Amino acid sequence: MSVEQDSIVDGVAVPEGSTNAFLLIADYLPWTAENEDPHLEALVKKINAYLRFLQSGEMLRKHPEAEGRTVIIKVIGTSPLSEAGRTFYGNLSASFAGRGVALEFELFRAN
Repeated sequence: MSVEQDSIVDGVAVPEGSTNAFLLIADYLPWTAENEDPHLEALVKKINAYLRFLQSGEMLRKHPEAEGRTVIIKVIGTSPLSEAGRTFYGNLSASFAGRGVALEFELFRAN
């Protein structure tokens, strides 16, 4: 599963005792100048698919324990964000504010 497979939810985590539910996106694409546009397009498609998953009620049908929790779409990337990536996440995070959905990026670091 990956950011390029926009018809698949990569992962869902609903930690016990947390007020959050997480929709996870695995992003292995690099943030390089020649790859930025296709990378951004793939992210937009994947995030839109996740929003449809939420809005359709499918998430709560599959994960009723997520009821009443703040949903965080968490992108776990293998490449540090470029300036365009930081701008993308900043703008999209701001547009999600107040909707009960948040967007986060986490850089995966293998031990």
